[in-house]
Amino acid sequence: MFKCLSKQCFSHSSLAAVCSSPRIRQVGIFKQFEQNQSNRRSIIHRVNPSSSETSSICSATTFHPSLPSDNTTTRLMGMSKNEMKQLLEKTHPHIASSFRLDEIYKFMYKFGARNFDDITVLSKADRKSLSEFYSIDLVGNIEEEVLSKKDKHTRKFLFAFENPKFLKSENQQSAHATCKDHDADVDTKTISSSKKLTKQQKPFNKVEAVYIYHPPKATDYFGRGTVCLSSQVGCSLSCAFCRTGTTPIERNLLASEIVSQLVSIKHHLQDFPIYMNEDERKKATTEKSLVNNIVFMGEGEPLYNYKNVKKACEILSDGCGISKRKVIVSTSGVCNLIPDVVNELGVNLAISLHATTNELRDKLVPLNKIFPIEVLFDTIREKCFKNNTRHITFEYVMLDHVNDFIDDAQRLVHLVKDIPCSVNLIAFNEWEGSGFKCSPNERIEDFSKFLYRHGINAPIRYSKGQDILGACGQLKNRNENKESVVLQKKVATTLKTSI
Repeated sequence: MFKCLSKQCFSHSSLAAVCSSPRIRQVGIFKQFEQNQSNRRSIIHRVNPSSSETSSICSATTFHPSLPSDNTTTRLMGMSKNEMKQLLEKTHPHIASSFRLDEIYKFMYKFGARNFDDITVLSKADRKSLSEFYSIDLVGNIEEEVLSKKDKHTRKFLFAFENPKFLKSENQQSAHATCKDHDADVDTKTISSSKKLTKQQKPFNKVEAVYIYHPPKATDYFGRGTVCLSSQVGCSLSCAFCRTGTTPIERNLLASEIVSQLVSIKHHLQDFPIYMNEDERKKATTEKSLVNNIVFMGEGEPLYNYKNVKKACEILSDGCGISKRKVIVSTSGVCNLIPDVVNELGVNLAISLHATTNELRDKLVPLNKIFPIEVLFDTIREKCFKNNTRHITFEYVMLDHVNDFIDDAQRLVHLVKDIPCSVNLIAFNEWEGSGFKCSPNERIEDFSKFLYRHGINAPIRYSKGQDILGACGQLKNRNENKESVVLQKKVATTLKTSI
């Protein structure tokens, strides 16, 4: 499925020449990709040549190895400004207490600096000294990129991150202990009683992220680019219609790994000022970027990794310059943390609803057994909008003869009454083994019209990237779990026969 974009290995000098060339113009960037993909500026190398398990995998990444070139250096990527300041105060106090700290932070996340030599506002002496102690390498690698043939713009990336808890001995720790120690913010015993954490640790954890580009309209010259980020390796929620739910939860992603997904993709698209000429840099803004929207709708439940998602959102806003209004955190309904998303993070909130009765939602979204519908909506009304008028989005996947009846629409109207919201009706993206079918277009349109007649904004969402399994509910890392697929198919069959 994946084709290497280039098989030439660049030296440091040739790489510098490539990176100094003018950035591909936004309007024509995808045309150039389609005409000659071999011209893509990327480095092809192996994930870990010393590992027999991964040595045959071809890795496409823009610049950075999965580990710093010098193990004695500390990687700054993924650190907040305060963390960076505390670190630099010990080694470079004259930088930590001056404007230079702000410049390092800005060049790392907003300008796309690949090393300290790219931060030209620093003196040569400071750049050399910093490189002896620190690196700004990205975390992990883009191992694969798959381009959608259907819409030509959507592309899915497979990331490989080193597993920090990997043990070489046969008697390894269980993934339960790993997830608990690895910045977990919730007791994994309460996540799901039906799914156990993986027992065997691997040297690399793999997750997927998706880039979705919407071509410009008459009122939007630059178009809209969205990156869908993953927050966990696998998922514990086992939603009946979601392909990600067939993979066991392995661990939470660190904030550095979440941020590196975005920064890696922006490097891959050459969407940083570092690739622009001087005139283009003066005109560069976030709105004119190829990436101007972030959604936490990839693998995992973001609120079960709240600590790292919170830190990542801070860096995305303060460092990368992406407005909080352009960031959406989606949850299946972790009620005890939902108020924090609205009131503390200040980003947009999306709730994966998908059903209007507890009986049905228990089967579609098992988390409902812990946080039932009435608790969910009480939390939203009492704790999210008491002193906040922020708009909320409810996600509702349309499943044929499961949750697409007018009776469901009537109950939905009652549930969201007086809540400033939109209901995104998502056409189900089918995948092998799911057991569900997407509702017919006519029934989806009738459902939408009913909601509109009752004053509820209910757009129909047809996801891009279906042909590469990159659409909503289709992401999955490379750890197969056939038993979970069979179980989900049985759930789908049971639901259809009982309705």
